[in-house]
Amino acid sequence: MKFFIQRNKAQAAIMAVEHRGAGVYEMTWCHVDPHYRGKGLATDLLHQAMTWADKNQFTLIGYADPKADGGMTRTEINGWLKRHGFTSVRYTFTHDCRGDFTKWVMWREPTMKQP
Repeated sequence: MKFFIQRNKAQAAIMAVEHRGAGVYEMTWCHVDPHYRGKGLATDLLHQAMTWADKNQFTLIGYADPKADGGMTRTEINGWLKRHGFTSVRYTFTHDCRGDFTKWVMWREPTMKQP
């Protein structure tokens, strides 16, 4: 699943979310074009992903793995996710090309309840 934001008929920001099993989806990457950074586009993408996850009763996880391209640092990413309701937990990834492994991730369960 991918979420996009366009500006001036061009892709300004994108976030990818991949299924990890048992109702859990990982935000595997988020990129905002350097010309549009600091304008809230990553937060808009995060809200799109959270709304989608809530509607479908999915848990979202994210792992801060910043790139050296002038974007947010690991501390900034974790703080940003925490401000949006994520908490830090240990999560075991399964069926990965590297086999099963556990790491610290930011975790958010759906907020809307099914009727």
